[in-house]
Amino acid sequence: MNAGGRIEPSTVFICWQRVTALSNSLPAIYRATSRVINRV
Repeated sequence: MNAGGRIEPSTVFICWQRVTALSNSLPAIYRATSRVINRV
């Protein structure tokens, strides 16, 4: 955030990219977690 309190479009884009990447990796994380739980 800059001093003016205005959100830069680039900051919003970076945050959106991170959220998109996280949501894309969630199924893989879920599968890996369920595999570990099934092993125990």
